[in-house]
Amino acid sequence: LFIVFVLAFFLALVTQRLRVSAVLLALACLTRPDAGLIAVLAFVYWWHKTNLKEALRATIIVCLVAAPWLVFSFWYFGSPIPQSLIAKMHGHDIYIIPAIQAFKVQLAALSRIYWGSFFDPDNLLVQTLCNLLPFLALATAGAWRLVRQGWWIIPAVPLAYFATFSLSNPILFPWYSTQMEPVWILLSWVGVIWLIGMLPRYVRLGAFALLLAGPLLLWAQLVVSTDVGSKGALFTIGNYLREHAHPTETIALSNIGIVGYVTDGYII
Repeated sequence: LFIVFVLAFFLALVTQRLRVSAVLLALACLTRPDAGLIAVLAFVYWWHKTNLKEALRATIIVCLVAAPWLVFSFWYFGSPIPQSLIAKMHGHDIYIIPAIQAFKVQLAALSRIYWGSFFDPDNLLVQTLCNLLPFLALATAGAWRLVRQGWWIIPAVPLAYFATFSLSNPILFPWYSTQMEPVWILLSWVGVIWLIGMLPRYVRLGAFALLLAGPLLLWAQLVVSTDVGSKGALFTIGNYLREHAHPTETIALSNIGIVGYVTDGYII
């Protein structure tokens, strides 16, 4: 849902529907608090494209749309920030995380977006040369084209997420890096369209086939796979504890999200 709102927000900006973009931004912020990063960039973009008065007006719309849920969550939960996020913010108190771990995790995720889905060598140099650098080149070309057209906020959003996660260095679970993946893909495709337009027709077909091969192969593997995934065991544990654990008992484990949700128990 967050991705849908963010992409719709970009579309509203590109089509110059400022107030619609403000509503969509508010909805994105309600789905994920980290969309506050986008809100900061949006204010600058609105100011740059219109004037300070219009930017403030759009900001007021964002606040009005988000206000009912914020008031309710403060009253009912005590905070609008999800408890799961609050718990993960203390990861450095529990785990020893290398200084640039989040930076490396994000680069690894970018290198696997296209052909990296099926060609994923362990050799760091080969991985960088064959997967990461070509993708970054396409994304950079796309970002340059968008900036030249005045839509600088589109590449600015994934770059802001990348920089923020890299500097704060949280425990970066795989699903955190996928939230900006569609925007990175959008940037790369803008670069692909520009680049392929300069190639002979037979080369264009080969380039498109190469780009689509990775996602299509990954999709086919997911369709035929019978694997319940790494989370299946956690649901099994949660269901067992919900049926057999005493309400006064305390559960101690590191991966608290799914088990806590299923059991609704007290977890440390």
